[in-house]
Amino acid sequence: MIIRNYQSSDYEAIARNLKNDGGYDPVWDGQSNFESLVAENPANILVAEVDGKVVGSVLIDQFGADLAFLYRLIVDEDYRRQGIAGQIIEAAHDELRARGAREVALFADSDRPELLKYYRGKGYIEGEHKYKTMWRSL
Repeated sequence: MIIRNYQSSDYEAIARNLKNDGGYDPVWDGQSNFESLVAENPANILVAEVDGKVVGSVLIDQFGADLAFLYRLIVDEDYRRQGIAGQIIEAAHDELRARGAREVALFADSDRPELLKYYRGKGYIEGEHKYKTMWRSL
């Protein structure tokens, strides 16, 4: 397995993985949004590839000099429980350390306790505040 920067040809596989997991959003996960992220920094989307197949990905968004967010971590259902997500997270952490970030945050679906447990196992802690995500079209 290799972890590398996103290429436009990866889009369909990432979108399919997100759709299969029920997490696809046409705005957040639209190809134009992905392209704008990598235009800012080619390493803003990291992709895991096995034998030429895109099997996982994560989006990175640096928020100022010290903080960053990870979004949309996904691994193809057929490749889960093989350590791929952990390797993607570590690659993202390495990328963010190289950029000088001191902390990283992510959003996890509170209705999926297995995800919360997974992220706790990776050293993430839950904040004291309970937030509800809200957005609107412009």
